[in-house]
Amino acid sequence: MKVCIGGDLAGKIVDFDKQSFSAGEVIKGKRSEYCRRSFLVGRDVYFFWVLKDLKLWEATDLVEKYVQELKN
Repeated sequence: MKVCIGGDLAGKIVDFDKQSFSAGEVIKGKRSEYCRRSFLVGRDVYFFWVLKDLKLWEATDLVEKYVQELKN
């Protein structure tokens, strides 16, 4: 999974082979900065692009909700 969590690209799938990127690389004029993070949910590991300004607990909460929605 390479879904953006938070910021200008929230919910969008972005496929880059790097550790971070700017939303302006996807949509001109956008300024959100994202970094690739892994999350363990249950026994599964998921990768997301997380807005750099989000606190870890905020990002974890959003990721858990997103994964739960996928499973339903």
